[in-house]
Amino acid sequence: MSHPLLLAALLLAGTPKLSMLPAGDVRPRGWIWKQMDTDLREGLAGNYPKVSSIVDVELFVRKNGTLAPPYEYPRGKVARSWWVGEVEGNWLDSVVRLAFLTDNAEYKERVRRAYENVVKAQQNEPDSYIGIYVPKDRFALRTQTEFNNGELWTQSRLFQGMLAYYEYTKDAKILEAVKKAVDCTLKNYVGKEVFYQGSGVGHGVAFTDTLEWLFRLTGDRKYAEAMRWLYEDFSGKENEKPPKATLELSYDELRYPDRLWWSHTPHVMEGLHTPVITLAMTGDAKYKPAADNLMMKYDRHDTPGGGVVGDEGIGKRLGTSMLPREYCTMVSAIMALNRIAVWTGDFDATRRSETIALNAAQGARFHPALKAVRYLSHDNQKDASTPAHAQRYLYSAWHGAAPCCSTTAARMMPYYVEGMWFADHQKNELIANYYGPNTVTTTVAGREVSITEETDFPFSDKVKFVFGSDAKLTLILRKPPRCGAVKVAAPGAKVDVAADRISIRGVWKKGGAVSVAFDFKPQLVSEPNLTNAYHYSWGPLLFSLPLGEKRKTLTEFETLDGKPSGFFMWEITPEHSERWNYKFDPKEKFAKVDLPGGNRDTPWANPPIGLRGRMRDANGALMDVTLTPLGASVLRRTSFPDCTQPVVGPQEEWIIKARKANPDGTIQQSGARKKMQPPAK
Repeated sequence: MSHPLLLAALLLAGTPKLSMLPAGDVRPRGWIWKQMDTDLREGLAGNYPKVSSIVDVELFVRKNGTLAPPYEYPRGKVARSWWVGEVEGNWLDSVVRLAFLTDNAEYKERVRRAYENVVKAQQNEPDSYIGIYVPKDRFALRTQTEFNNGELWTQSRLFQGMLAYYEYTKDAKILEAVKKAVDCTLKNYVGKEVFYQGSGVGHGVAFTDTLEWLFRLTGDRKYAEAMRWLYEDFSGKENEKPPKATLELSYDELRYPDRLWWSHTPHVMEGLHTPVITLAMTGDAKYKPAADNLMMKYDRHDTPGGGVVGDEGIGKRLGTSMLPREYCTMVSAIMALNRIAVWTGDFDATRRSETIALNAAQGARFHPALKAVRYLSHDNQKDASTPAHAQRYLYSAWHGAAPCCSTTAARMMPYYVEGMWFADHQKNELIANYYGPNTVTTTVAGREVSITEETDFPFSDKVKFVFGSDAKLTLILRKPPRCGAVKVAAPGAKVDVAADRISIRGVWKKGGAVSVAFDFKPQLVSEPNLTNAYHYSWGPLLFSLPLGEKRKTLTEFETLDGKPSGFFMWEITPEHSERWNYKFDPKEKFAKVDLPGGNRDTPWANPPIGLRGRMRDANGALMDVTLTPLGASVLRRTSFPDCTQPVVGPQEEWIIKARKANPDGTIQQSGARKKMQPPAK
């Protein structure tokens, strides 16, 4: 759907256009289940306590966090207590989702104990407070700018996992605990000024997640009014002193369509959905220009493999394959874009998150188990050997900059699963939004329906939906990127194909099926923000030329008792660096092929498909090459220049200058940012 994002009817609704299915209604199968299971049992998700105790501090039980002094935990210290609360909350969110989606009894029990301990600790609080702070430091206000208040941020991280646990288990005491804690927070905050330009405070815009979810669960309008307060207090004005956090997301700033984003990418992605949800929940037309311009601005900074550019800051840079993005911002974006789709009914939002989940996010981690992640990754990734920028460019189980990416990376696929299906109960529609092997068992318009999706998507363009129950409904299929002549087999059903969806209305008996073939073909796509830069795609997948890799361990992290953990920090250099200079020849065609050794259960470690053709090397000679999915390579070249055109364009010149100005590839200093602005678009 084209911009503006919001339909006029949204102003009158006050409720989501679509229904997010309860956690647990969608169960992964095939490669998705295998990835989640391996990440939990063998990867960082289930084993992070071996690397650091920061996830096991039980800060929400002990409540010994403070605003000012560094917080010490068994294996070090961090500058602010809220760092520990963030990490603990996000890590539990990953573990609870993985445990229930893979039906792992050991980790189900672990999260049950963790959340029940939080509820028990709440019972000792007269006002039902759940948070990280000692009593004197709770609910700090805007006037206390000498501190870095993480109250809303840390609560929101814990509540994400608790609300998921409630939906998985239907344990009412967990929901009641969250509702009471939120009442306490709203009593202390609504009507007051909280936000200013501090990192912990600014992250608090993510309390949107808590308010939005509670509103969907309860329909209570107090959460809509709290959402209005949150966005009003968050939204700053130009030249305001002290400045409010993340000014570019304020509704006043978003009115200006031509202004680029500049500040901390994680803050922007954590609040990406806030303007849209505030408009939808309150119906207040003053927020509509902000919501209408939101995705247009997002797209300017989006990289081809998915994810808004950022090496902490966006820096007014247009997204390209040469620029980095941060792992935790990709996870935040998927979650936010799911909710934008639900509240607006606009499938175009999740086209972006599908790209992230099936490309950039897979390509910034190890496979098959999540044993290391690259904090900052690129579509074009020549090496991963520099410890500059606090180790952000290394694949590691832990980075000196922060543990945010390594502890949140395992949340990515659970949020993809969350967005695989939506429902429209008024229209009796069940909507397939993301594709992949899964079974959905849910209620649509009061009737239970079960469908198993048989597919190897995105490594196949064919999907079969097999009904596990009788059903009378309309099945809506979102059209993934770059479809060809779509073919649908649905005997006896009425099929309508539109620009963004396929509608199939029918009556099915148990065992009935609908099959669709999306007819993907290799395509050469031009980058919008780089001159003479093109990448190959097949459906939602981008394809890269692997550079090979030579791995060297820099360090093995010890467990708390001093034993080897099996988790490392890595230095990785290319085995075939000459491939970095390859160019494509427009006369040469690429074909999709099945690869020897491919494994559809572990497709990112053993890619089952590739694109085969020829490219020209630095000397102009034609070389046989096989491109593999971006997510299946550690070091790679994804975008290529046309050998018949000049190589360097205005935007690439700007990138080169920026890297010379700051050798580690960052643009952190305001002086450099002012001097090195990209060309006006």
